[in-house]
Amino acid sequence: IEPRAALTRAALRLITTFCGSCHNRESSIASLGLDLRQTFSAFECSAAIATTINKRGHWVVPEAQEASRIVNPGHPESSALVRRIKSRRPISQLPPIGTVVVDRQAVDLLTSWVQDSAAGIAARCGH
Repeated sequence: IEPRAALTRAALRLITTFCGSCHNRESSIASLGLDLRQTFSAFECSAAIATTINKRGHWVVPEAQEASRIVNPGHPESSALVRRIKSRRPISQLPPIGTVVVDRQAVDLLTSWVQDSAAGIAARCGH
């Protein structure tokens, strides 16, 4: 990822750390279609981008059912990824286990990335 894309680099690092160990091609939940294991050699049009940006997910943002996407560029309020990391309800929280407190820094980082950078990546990567 180009050095100018610090926000994207940080967001993908966070997604890989929190989500990639479960959401990848070799996991028991691979059928969900998410590959969030970002490699250091991958560029910004990676599987993590291809499987999230503008993609409908299995979990739908309740108040934004039509607009809901895993990552909806420019719209964190209808991005399931942002909504689920903000939640601590057992049915919707991400990560699903091991956390009882919302990670505010992670929420702020992903919200900023979805709001400010995801649209540019979507355009460059054809998503």
